[in-house]
Amino acid sequence: MTNIGLLLDMLTYRRPRNSASEAAFIRRFILPLAPTRDEHGNYHVWIANPDGTPSRMLWSCHTDTVHHNEGMQELKRTGQFTIGLADKSKSSCLGADDTAGIW
Repeated sequence: MTNIGLLLDMLTYRRPRNSASEAAFIRRFILPLAPTRDEHGNYHVWIANPDGTPSRMLWSCHTDTVHHNEGMQELKRTGQFTIGLADKSKSSCLGADDTAGIW
């Protein structure tokens, strides 16, 4: 899957907080990265610099979105860098607030 294909796939999930679709998203995209989990339920993925040393940069992202309903949504791509909801979508938002950060 291409990088943009991965982003598109991630954006199809409508993920209200603590929903089944948020849990499915975590299982599919976060858990394969072998994250550590802290006592508050936060997942941490450590990424190394090109030379193998631990990175000192922090990416802080959340897995839930502002959707009111869980499930999947259809997208459309109208240009090289333009992604939106499909015309027949029942969603009210793309929900990309932190999906791009996770991607």
